[in-house]
Amino acid sequence: MSVANDLLGAAGGVVASLSSGAPEAALGFLLYGAVSIYTTLLILRIFLSWVRVGPWGGGWFTRFLYDVTEPVLAIFRGLIPPLGMIDLSPLVVFFLLQLLKGAIRAFFFAA
Repeated sequence: MSVANDLLGAAGGVVASLSSGAPEAALGFLLYGAVSIYTTLLILRIFLSWVRVGPWGGGWFTRFLYDVTEPVLAIFRGLIPPLGMIDLSPLVVFFLLQLLKGAIRAFFFAA
């Protein structure tokens, strides 16, 4: 439910910011919404990896998830070695995305 709240809040914030003449806040809401969408896609990809759906075995949506998330995960996969069969790169990327959302809130919406 938090993802839906983030996305609806971001969309409403963009509209309210633009109508009140605050383009900086609208940019903040757009960035926050984009990071929320990417976080959601990453969570879906993690779930699909648990149920053993490979990048080419689950149809167009699974391919889309892998195409969108793999470039970022590949960077961290090269930096962080796996622990046995456990790939820690999605966890690290998820944590960094949460930090980025906090930074966006602090930078654009600090009182």
